[in-house]
Amino acid sequence: SERSVRPAGCGPTQAPLFEPTDWGILGWPRVGEFGWPPGFSSVVILEGPIHCLSEIVLDVNKEIEVQRGSGPSAIVRTKTFRYHAWIRGKHNILRYESAHHHRVSAHKHVYDTFAGGRETQILELQGDDDVPTLGEVLRELQVWHDNNAGRLNALR
Repeated sequence: SERSVRPAGCGPTQAPLFEPTDWGILGWPRVGEFGWPPGFSSVVILEGPIHCLSEIVLDVNKEIEVQRGSGPSAIVRTKTFRYHAWIRGKHNILRYESAHHHRVSAHKHVYDTFAGGRETQILELQGDDDVPTLGEVLRELQVWHDNNAGRLNALR
């Protein structure tokens, strides 16, 4: 179903592509700033690292398809995504991924960052509403950072 209230992680939604965050470090292009000749794919690829506090890095790889329209009224849908959070030079924190060759649905990998970085859980995401937006992942990392700030100093 199409929604415009809360951008879903994967489901069709109206632009803007992401919810605003209070991190103040993101400057995403708006769909209306892109144009494609007829017959060309209307896909936006967001790729690269976001460097956060305490050497936390969030690697983003997200492919978004513009299904129809343009500008703020465009309907967009995430095709594939991967959000991988880790501590530079240390261990993983979490990783969200869309379905791929060895997992048939979107999922989240959870790691014990303070016990050698071993993977502790893989959580299957049940539907589009369970897939977080980039803003939601950043907020999750902010909470994780706040809850583990004292322990992070021991990793340095």
